[in-house]
Amino acid sequence: MAEIKVPELAESITEGTIAQWLKKPGDYVEKGESICELETDKVNVEIMAEESGVLQQLLANKGDTVAVGQAIAIIGEGTASAPPAPAKALQLAEEPKPAVPVDRAEQPAPQPVAVAQAPGQRPIASPAARKMAREKGIDLKQVPTVDPLGRVRKQDVASFAAQPAAAPQPAPQAAPT
Repeated sequence: MAEIKVPELAESITEGTIAQWLKKPGDYVEKGESICELETDKVNVEIMAEESGVLQQLLANKGDTVAVGQAIAIIGEGTASAPPAPAKALQLAEEPKPAVPVDRAEQPAPQPVAVAQAPGQRPIASPAARKMAREKGIDLKQVPTVDPLGRVRKQDVASFAAQPAAAPQPAPQAAPT
């Protein structure tokens, strides 16, 4: 069994608050996989598993303040849901682009794109974006982003939250004959 401890983040940071558990007891975790989000007064970080195994026990709850070096979870051997299948690499096919110079003023603004995520995979997002999405009750998987690598930023969450909810479309009516 191995304890997951709050790492030393910076000389002036002595404690943090558990913002969210990303795994629950009984879940299988890989070494280096994020198990929780920790908020400090200066930065939000994801705490990584130091070993592969089954998350046996949480030693702190969401909202608890924990000190640097304090054990927050225990990982060990045991039964769990089957380890996740390795995520298939996403292949991005690029279309050839013409080598014609274009004036920057004529280029359209970047449009939000939806990036394909492997099932069960969390989207890549900044801590500020995660926090804003959590506060507004937004699923980060639904937020389109202009980042070519699919990273969700705080601006993406803010613009998604500002959009009006999609109104249901009226059914088309048959034309009179």
